[in-house]
Amino acid sequence: MKYILTFLAALVVVGVSANPLNGNRTNLLNGNRSNIFSENFLDIFNGNYTPSLEREFSDFFRLIPLDKLGEIFETYKNDPEIINAIYYLKSDKLHQLVYAVEDLPEFHKYVLYFQEAGLDKIRQLKVLHLIFGMKDYVPPKSSHDVFKKRNNFKPGFKGFIEAYIGILPTKEIKELYEKKSKESESFAKFISYYKSNKHSILRQKLSETPEVQTLLKMLKLVGIDYMGIEDLYLRIIGMRQ
Repeated sequence: MKYILTFLAALVVVGVSANPLNGNRTNLLNGNRSNIFSENFLDIFNGNYTPSLEREFSDFFRLIPLDKLGEIFETYKNDPEIINAIYYLKSDKLHQLVYAVEDLPEFHKYVLYFQEAGLDKIRQLKVLHLIFGMKDYVPPKSSHDVFKKRNNFKPGFKGFIEAYIGILPTKEIKELYEKKSKESESFAKFISYYKSNKHSILRQKLSETPEVQTLLKMLKLVGIDYMGIEDLYLRIIGMRQ
């Protein structure tokens, strides 16, 4: 049970650490950040590489309604498909596949690209290695209302992600995204890096390696959709509607 909740918390990143989010959210749009704890939690997870960027992200996570997210956790914590997948995520077999991907030059370039963009991928990877019982991550050398009706339940990670997406306050996320895109230099920089042609090329080269293909195939076999998790994160920070 501990591992299940730990994995879901890792997926959420900071959602479970914030204050109840059903209060006055207009303060976020006005730049009022009263929830110091959630900001510090996000700094811990991301290493505070670019404090301003991490705090920009923390505002998006605090828009997530924790009461509804708690219901999703309770619904999925005993789901057999998720339990089996998490045991696989902690297995040495999966870890060896991950290590092979992390040894790739393409992966090193991908990590360093996001470091340059202001997102501390190295610290994220170190934390995830710790959570899943893997050996320490060695970074590359720096180059510079879903559950009201039980019959709507869909098992596994796909159902979990769909449920999570279903509770996101899309209107407020969109407003916050537009505000930060105009007013936050660090956020605008990250968005430009993510949407750039260079990112697309790095991503394509990495995804075409046999090691990544094998890893994604094995994850898919246990019901873990990497693209679905990425889609969720992009929706949380307003980059996808």
